[in-house]
Amino acid sequence: MGDAFALRDVACIQLCSKVQALNWDPLPSRRGIDSAPELGYILRVRHWLTIGLVPLAACGRLAGVEPVPRSAGTTPAGASQAALDSGVTPRPDAGPDAGSPAALKSTLFPIVLAHGFAVSANTPEASFGPAAAALRDAGFTVFTTDAPAFDSIAVRGASLLETIEQVVAQTGAPAVNVIAHSMGGLDARYVASPGGLGRGDLVASISTLATPHRGTQLADAVNALMPYGLSPLLTAVSVAFDNLNLGDPHVQAALANLSESYLAGFNAATPDDPRVYYQSWAGVATATGAPDANIPGACEHRLVLPGVTKRLDPLLIPLAVVVGHALADWPNDGIVAAQSAAWGDFWGCLPVDHFNEIGDTQLAALVPFPDPDPDTGFDLAGFYVSVARGLAARGD
Repeated sequence: MGDAFALRDVACIQLCSKVQALNWDPLPSRRGIDSAPELGYILRVRHWLTIGLVPLAACGRLAGVEPVPRSAGTTPAGASQAALDSGVTPRPDAGPDAGSPAALKSTLFPIVLAHGFAVSANTPEASFGPAAAALRDAGFTVFTTDAPAFDSIAVRGASLLETIEQVVAQTGAPAVNVIAHSMGGLDARYVASPGGLGRGDLVASISTLATPHRGTQLADAVNALMPYGLSPLLTAVSVAFDNLNLGDPHVQAALANLSESYLAGFNAATPDDPRVYYQSWAGVATATGAPDANIPGACEHRLVLPGVTKRLDPLLIPLAVVVGHALADWPNDGIVAAQSAAWGDFWGCLPVDHFNEIGDTQLAALVPFPDPDPDTGFDLAGFYVSVARGLAARGD
C-alpha cells in the first residue's frame, strides 16, 4: 500500500507541475461567447487537479485494472491496411467523397444512427444534429434511435433491435447499416453478435466512432469511488454530464458495462458476426490543442487531419487525465481512449472531443456547435457522409 501511495504522490507532483506550467488562456472568442464561463471551468480544472483528482486515478490501477493495449483485443487488424489501400472504404486522410464514385447516391440498406451514453430522445444529440441532416441532404435514408440514456448494454441493445426491426418493416430492406457513437457501438455489437441477441441477419455493417470497445478507465474509476461518496472525480463527471445523478441504478448499470474490467469479458463472450462488416474511428483532443507525441502511434498513424489537434472542452479536461491512465498518457477524446475505440477495420483518429463527435458541446445551449469546426477546420457532417458513401461503395 505504501508503494501505491508513493506512486500516487509522484503522479500528483508531476502532473500538477505540468498543469501549472501550461500556458492557459481564457479561450477568447473561440466559440464567439464571453470568455468568463470557460475561464471558470479552467480554474475548476486546476483546482481539481491540485486537490487530488489525478492521484485518485494514479497510473490507471483503480479497482486493480491494468491498461489494456489494443493488441489484447479480439478483433483482427491485419486487413485494415489492405482495405485502406483498396479505396473500398473511405480513406481517413481524404475528402468526404473518398472511397466511392461521385455518382453514387445512397447505401443499399438504410442507415440507423445509434446514440451513446447520456443521450435520449429528449436531448438534441439523439438526432445527430448536422450529421443526420447532411446524410439526408446527400440522399441517404436515415433513422435515429431512442435507446435509454442510461442502462446496461443488454437493455439498450434490445431497444436498438426494436428500432432496427421497425426500420426493416417500414422500408422493406432486409438489413440496416448502423453508424454508432460511443456506447451505441456496444449496443449494436450486442444486437448482431451470436453471443448477444444474435440478429446479425438484420445488420449489414456497424461503423463506430469513439465507442469504448475495451472500456473506459473513467468508468472503472467512478465505479471504484462510488461506495465512498463525494470525491473530486465524481463531481467532475456529474458536472460534465449535466449534473448526472450517479446514484441512479440505471446510470450505475451503464457505468458498470462501460468499464475496462467488464468489457474484457464482454468481448470474449460477444464475438463478431462474420456476416457483418465492422469498422471504426477514434476521436483525440488535448487540453490546450497542442500536439501530443503519443497521438500518431495510438491512432496507428492514421490521422484525418495530420498536424491538427482539437482543444478539449474544459469540462472534459479532468476526465481525460483519468481516461488516459494518467502518466501512461493514452490519447483520448475526454471519455474514450483511441486504443479502446479501434474495432474491425480501424481507419484512424478525428480531431474531435467526445462532446462534438455528434455535433454537440456543453456550451451548445449558448452557441450551436459550428461545422466545420473553427478550431480545426474539420467537417463533421462531411465525415458522416464520407462513411455512408464508403458503405455504399462496398454495396452495403
